[in-house]
Amino acid sequence: MTNQLHICAQCGIQVPESELYTFDGQALCLHCLEENTVLCRECGIRIWREDNAGTEDISLCQRCYDEHYTSCCDCGTLLHIANANYLSAALAGSDIQGSEPCVCTNYNCLRWAFQMFLRSLVSKGMHPARSNQLSLRMERAINLALRQYQLQKDKLGMTIRRGNLAYCILEGYRNKAFHLTKNVEKLNSHDGIVWKNDLCLRPKILLAYIRKQPGYQDYTQNRLSMELTDLSALVLQEENSYTVHIAKSEHSQIPRVYRIKLNVLKKTAQKE
Repeated sequence: MTNQLHICAQCGIQVPESELYTFDGQALCLHCLEENTVLCRECGIRIWREDNAGTEDISLCQRCYDEHYTSCCDCGTLLHIANANYLSAALAGSDIQGSEPCVCTNYNCLRWAFQMFLRSLVSKGMHPARSNQLSLRMERAINLALRQYQLQKDKLGMTIRRGNLAYCILEGYRNKAFHLTKNVEKLNSHDGIVWKNDLCLRPKILLAYIRKQPGYQDYTQNRLSMELTDLSALVLQEENSYTVHIAKSEHSQIPRVYRIKLNVLKKTAQKE
């Protein structure tokens, strides 16, 4: 029985069926699987490398990052929540990663009231060592409460959209969120290209970017395609296909892209 050849969805190379790996609905060769995907350090699921919410050394899916990790607000170092320290900022009464001053003030008032309560108990015979133990437990409770408050605030913030789809894509283009090339032959190793005044982006790249925008986390490739069509922002060449080939090459297989009209994005972009 012959081992039929199949095309890798990423690099376009033909490989035997036995050497293909299916991920996210795509058949990939081993090289592309290892180059374009990683395993989450916490839960072990495989994700696209571009969706890695951790670092090069510690790969994380978004869910595990949200539940178990945070980043230092000063240097950006990835930290496990168990190793993060919010206490000094809380006791100083300053903002904690953008927390409202009144929240910190309220917790400092609670801490002060508890310290006064402990002093009263010590004056009535409580051993100072016991007072120190209770004080430490209160500090930990405040630390945990502030951390949970900030976590819930961040999650809420990620549900509030900053603009419509056209606005998000246009802002990404203007802020150089996409790794664009000027040579169509190099499109395989880049996010996209500006082609004849249109923004051409690889579908997976655009979807990953959109899902990172507040309020767009649940977007699917189909929903993204349909909304771009509703905006009349896509250049279409074939029926039943939202993506196009913008050029042919004798040297490499140029990937299909969303060909998005920049002038339409500018006209329809709305900030919310």
